[in-house]
Amino acid sequence: MDSAAVDDSDASPFVDASTMVSEADSTSVEAAPPLPRSSLESKSTATATATTTTTADSGSSASSSSSSSSSSTHTATVPALSAVQSFGFAEDANLRFRQSNEDGHAFIDRFCGKRDDAFFAIYDGHGGREAVEIIEQRLHQLFAEEWLRATAVAERADDIRPAADAEDRSSKAGFSTADHHHVAPVTPGDGNVHHAQRAFQRAYARMDRELESHHCAYVGSTSITCLLSRDATSGRRYLYTANAGDSRAILVRRDGSVLRLSYDHKASDEREARRIHEQGGFVACRRVLGVLSVTRSFGDFALKHFVVCEPHSSVHAIDEHTDTHVVLACDGLFDVMSDEEVAECILASAEARVDAQLAAEQLVARALHQGSTDNVSCMVVRLT
Repeated sequence: MDSAAVDDSDASPFVDASTMVSEADSTSVEAAPPLPRSSLESKSTATATATTTTTADSGSSASSSSSSSSSSTHTATVPALSAVQSFGFAEDANLRFRQSNEDGHAFIDRFCGKRDDAFFAIYDGHGGREAVEIIEQRLHQLFAEEWLRATAVAERADDIRPAADAEDRSSKAGFSTADHHHVAPVTPGDGNVHHAQRAFQRAYARMDRELESHHCAYVGSTSITCLLSRDATSGRRYLYTANAGDSRAILVRRDGSVLRLSYDHKASDEREARRIHEQGGFVACRRVLGVLSVTRSFGDFALKHFVVCEPHSSVHAIDEHTDTHVVLACDGLFDVMSDEEVAECILASAEARVDAQLAAEQLVARALHQGSTDNVSCMVVRLT
């Protein structure tokens, strides 16, 4: 997505009834140094390049993507995964309509050293790659610092509440826990609902401050980020999601039903347009001040009074019998494919159900076939 992207007038914005996350706390922690990039083996086909790095031991890894003048695809070779069955990533610069690929992504297995945890994300840049390249290297590090800090403080303070209070805590923390059929209710028993929300909130705020120091006035990026984590008390896995902008995450179930885990922050959304009007701005041609089609993002400091980085958050308790895949993608895919079409594409063949890389490649190919005019990036994570 870039500032010149055209909104799909037929797309119905997802209206979420959950409480919006409050403004991030200003407390800062000294940033860790950026991680080095590394490339893995790839094979060439007909989409844009992508390199993915995972470190199974520490979870301290990063992913990066870049485009080339000729279309070519990578299939990343990764070590055996611990937290998930498999993951796949595919992208296409769509050079017929775009001059370059401004998307990025990250996948970190054994996040923060925990074998059952993983962090994964897609970033959709606009105005150039400057913001995306920084976010790819830094956001998961900032989130890890905040996540470890929050859970450590909770352990020291014996902050884990009884199971009966878990659902109430999740609501007060700002998570969407029961948004009709989109996001399933939280099952009581998870003591980390508040801590995950807080960690996302603070990491997003810190990431935005770093971009401000890089003078990202007219460059920015949306973000869709997920933490898959097993609760030590209940033994159940939870999927925590946070997003700013219109990149989206959905959960696919075995029966083909879908839960949307994110909120599309677009200028065409009634609630977002009202927020901008209340802050003294306006929406023209479904763009903030007639310029940007998204209402939340990293960077974009020329519009920061209206285009905030404050994330929407949700939490979902994984049902090991029915929840099969998580799909993250930029608007280049979801502008031309519904959530249900994405689920259908994954579940249509036995091969795609098992092979997350194949599923991601097929989704990107279908989005292009159905007329996407934007960069297209897609990540498929197979849970069970």
